Parts: sequence; structure tokens; C-alpha cells
Amino acid sequence: MERYDFEIVQGGVRGKVAYRVAIADASLMWSRIRAIAKSVGTPGSFIRVVDQEGNIVVLIGVSTAIRLCSGGS
Repeated sequence: MERYDFEIVQGGVRGKVAYRVAIADASLMWSRIRAIAKSVGTPGSFIRVVDQEGNIVVLIGVSTAIRLCSGGS
């Protein structure tokens, strides 16, 4: 099972939200991204997900994440 770090990027400053979260499949990753996006709620902020090797696997704006993860409504 892969582990990921979830970060919020606001104004070029990164803050970790969760470290080394074990994710079994992509649907679980997106549900976590949605929860983070709703808690941040700041337009212009980004959510960044990094894998164990330091590769960025998701980089998405908070507004887009909310829209995408709620089916576009």
C-alpha cells in the first residue's frame, strides 16, 4: 500500500495536512482531497499530494477540487 503526504499550498507557502497516509485506491485519495478542500475553502489555494519518493501525484486548486469531487455541482 502506497503512502502519501497531503499538503495545502497558499501564497507559495506549503503546510502539511497529513503525513504518510496509507491509500489503497484512488477513490480514497479523492475523498480525502475533497475533505481537505472543504476545510480550507480558500480560493487560490492548492492541494498537493506527494508519494513516498517525493513525486507530486496530484496538484489541484481548492475550488476545482470541491467542484470535481462533488460531481460538478
